[in-house]
Amino acid sequence: MRNSFYPKMALTNIRKNGRMYLPYMIASICTIMMFFMMMTIIDNPGIDSMPGNISLKMMLILGEVIVGVFAVVFLFYTNSFLMKRRKKELGLYSILGLEKRHIGRILFFEVFFTAVFCLAAGILAGSLFSRLMFLILLKMVQTTAPFTIEFSRLAVKVTVTLFGAVFLATLVSDLFQIGRVRPIELLHGDKRGEKEPKARWILAFAGFALLGGGYYIALHVETPVEAIMEFFIATLLVMGGTYLLFTTGSIAVLKMLKKNKKFYYKPRHFTTVSGMLYRMKQNAVGLANICILSTGVLLAVSTTVSLNVGMSDLLKGLFPEDIGVYMVGSEGGIAEKLYSYLEGKAEEVDVSFGPMIDFTHVRVYAERSRDDLSEFVSGQQTGDAPNDYAIIMTDLEQYNKVEGKNESLGKDEVIISGNLKAYGEEKFTLDGRSFHVKEEKDSSEIVKRMLVRSQKNYVVVFSDKSIIDELTAGIDQNLIGKEEYMGMDIQGSQESRNKFDTLLINDDFKGFVKQENINQKVYFSVNSGISEGQEMRSFISGFLFIGIFIGVLFLMATALIIYYKQISEGYEDKERYVIMQQVGMSLSEVKKCIHSQILSVFFLPLLIAIVHICVAFNIINKLLWIFGLYNTPLFMLCTAVTILIFAVVYTIVFSLTSRTYVKIVGTE
Repeated sequence: MRNSFYPKMALTNIRKNGRMYLPYMIASICTIMMFFMMMTIIDNPGIDSMPGNISLKMMLILGEVIVGVFAVVFLFYTNSFLMKRRKKELGLYSILGLEKRHIGRILFFEVFFTAVFCLAAGILAGSLFSRLMFLILLKMVQTTAPFTIEFSRLAVKVTVTLFGAVFLATLVSDLFQIGRVRPIELLHGDKRGEKEPKARWILAFAGFALLGGGYYIALHVETPVEAIMEFFIATLLVMGGTYLLFTTGSIAVLKMLKKNKKFYYKPRHFTTVSGMLYRMKQNAVGLANICILSTGVLLAVSTTVSLNVGMSDLLKGLFPEDIGVYMVGSEGGIAEKLYSYLEGKAEEVDVSFGPMIDFTHVRVYAERSRDDLSEFVSGQQTGDAPNDYAIIMTDLEQYNKVEGKNESLGKDEVIISGNLKAYGEEKFTLDGRSFHVKEEKDSSEIVKRMLVRSQKNYVVVFSDKSIIDELTAGIDQNLIGKEEYMGMDIQGSQESRNKFDTLLINDDFKGFVKQENINQKVYFSVNSGISEGQEMRSFISGFLFIGIFIGVLFLMATALIIYYKQISEGYEDKERYVIMQQVGMSLSEVKKCIHSQILSVFFLPLLIAIVHICVAFNIINKLLWIFGLYNTPLFMLCTAVTILIFAVVYTIVFSLTSRTYVKIVGTE
């Protein structure tokens, strides 16, 4: 054969199979474009001059890895759809006299042309849109970094290497599939799985058990620390349960309906249940992928949008003042001296201070009794035990000063405020001494200024400092943290504020300790709302940027899988449609039956994804607490809006792809 025969055949095949190749190529181009844009932004020198560049770059690199891994899995998966629909065509080539090596050469040129076109188009589109993406990122971070987007050779090299390897791997996979089967098997390759599936009850129960286990973990997480440790376990359980639910659980349920004679032996139920049985066997994995991708889109978008919408409240909660200094081991009275010391430093960079906020408190770790929830026993912190709490004890004078209130307390009364969990008891007992809870506050300014917000803290306000001394007298003094907090806002130009922030962070307070003869055991820690606040803003903005990228990528993947599913369903239903009419069903009855099955199959993943999100709300909400977002109603609203918008987009995608199905089946 002439050398030009194989390239011509490859181009002809791509053109004639445009209905399947075009969406695959568009998806490949978009994936390559997104990967290339991300790589270009990471390689941009302007990133290094942005505030919070370390956090931002870390988020971008993480997003790059996620996009890269997803691209490999996604392109392999979509390529399997192409091969399934083309097996009959390739089998005909064998019947007509082409050997497998000839078919292999045709496939090679098909993949080669596809890869070259997709890489060229993806990199070109990425180069054009990378400037826009970088400007959007600058806007989100609220900074003015040097705008110097250059054509990144590193981005081209990494993109071509990764996606070239992916296309090569898909070619090897296709050649392996063709090489291991006979031509007659290729001719009937799209008919595999026509036998009625068996109900695998053990796997079905395992699926429900995995799903139930993941749901139980998600619903019973109480603290951010628990959420961090158990989130990935819950995710793996739910993913495993979802796959088993679609592949075996759905078939088991349909089998049960089939055994119900009163239900099954009705024209509408008979055709729907029998049709669903075959659909679930052939399409279960694809539907599970749609469900998991839909869940991923909803999680990525709802969390990142919530963080950005609540950015102002979040930063104000994490950094109540521009500068906060924690003095651990302090006996009190250091704040005013430190304030005067820092005023001298402030003069060097031309800034001044706003009013100072300071308070002292004592921190002890205690375990909440399982028999009496109002009773606490002090002792060594054990780490992640669910009953461990940090009890922050302060007196009424300190509390009123910080809160700006004029509360009053009796000697045996306390005010309690928790950060992560309501107290919910009428009395408070520590090491055998009980107090009446006069009031429980929903929030506390003191709680906002605690060092560890992700830990379960209770601020307990006593009427007098002497009571705190009495309570702590019998506790090992090595287990007691005597702490003082000083905070103030910095007034001046942004440049001067940044200079003072740098000066303060670099100052190890040795001069102050020596000047005031401070106990060497006092530990100083600076919490900066200037630099750390910008770092947090960059981190969250990068998180949103990646969330949008991943959301778009997952949505594109969902749309493509639905499209290929519609094609597969169309070719399969075309024959069933004819048979149904031959056995006496009217055209309208056939349409209702087929459309009912299609709607049931394709909207089932969306329904289950929404259930996943609703169950995961608790654990995701706890994870957001780590970032300082305690606004649960805001997260609830963002999640609800995200679900609504996604459901609309999902329905539009389904409606558009259904047109292809209708054309194939020929019901119009």
